[in-house]
Amino acid sequence: GSFTHWFWCMIVSWTFPIVADKAGFWAFAFFALVLFAALTSAISIAETVTASFCDATGAKRRTGVFATCAWMSIGAIPSVLSLDFLSWCDFAANDVLMPLCAFFTCIFVGWIAPKRWMLREIYTTRLVNRIYMIAMRYAIPALIAVIFAVSLLSGLGLVAV
Repeated sequence: GSFTHWFWCMIVSWTFPIVADKAGFWAFAFFALVLFAALTSAISIAETVTASFCDATGAKRRTGVFATCAWMSIGAIPSVLSLDFLSWCDFAANDVLMPLCAFFTCIFVGWIAPKRWMLREIYTTRLVNRIYMIAMRYAIPALIAVIFAVSLLSGLGLVAV
């Protein structure tokens, strides 16, 4: 949930002075590695966006990198100004988009996609395949709908979980 992002931000910012005071160089090395991990993750995300932008528009790589960095910088402004924005993004992604995506994936696999696709992937026995199809068509979407409703109501503050 939104607590996760807050927790990791705070754990790093709160522990650095304490650990740096006690461990010296090793604390610096650890947090330098944390910074390195964050930068490499950001670069890999930016690479995907840049490649997609260049493919879609036919722009040169330099232009794609500049456009990606500009949009990332503009998009970071609300995050820098408030943790509430990050909480909202976390709520939208984890409590709304992920359950909806799972629900529609079940609908697609259970009702729209040809059965031979599923049989090619998980074929074991006819009984297991039948149970799988019943679960994918009825049980799993129903459970996901309940999870979605509870997480949405909880996120909006209407129900305490």
